[in-house]
Amino acid sequence: MDPKAPRKTLLTLFQITDRDSCADAIRNGGIVALVSGGLSAVLGIAGFLIETPHSALRPFLDPWNLVDAGLVLLLAALVLRKSRVASALLVVHFVIAKVVMWKEMGRPRAVVLTLVILLLYVTALRGTMLWHAKYRDAVDEPSTPKT
Repeated sequence: MDPKAPRKTLLTLFQITDRDSCADAIRNGGIVALVSGGLSAVLGIAGFLIETPHSALRPFLDPWNLVDAGLVLLLAALVLRKSRVASALLVVHFVIAKVVMWKEMGRPRAVVLTLVILLLYVTALRGTMLWHAKYRDAVDEPSTPKT
């Protein structure tokens, strides 16, 4: 580790300062969406196989989660391709899904995790907007000069 390199913190995940951090923000949001969609798919499949007497688990084991998983995975793939519309739809979908889930559960749960994921999605949205406004047409500069 280079002692002169700036120290990375959790807050650096949400900062966009140059082209690389812009691409990282988009990639991070897309990866989080892929993980979220994958978990929703697993829970949706489990809903076909498992019956639970616990009312708190029923919303998670609903086979209709496969539809939600498909939507999130599609949006994640499009975010990774730097789609502004998909990034915006991912943020809107996440907020609506959380509000509906919290309403069904009776109270908000996992608020800190929700805020971190929402910040990653919003940062990916900022990254896609900035990418198309500033970096899309920029040519990568070679790291070593040509002789």
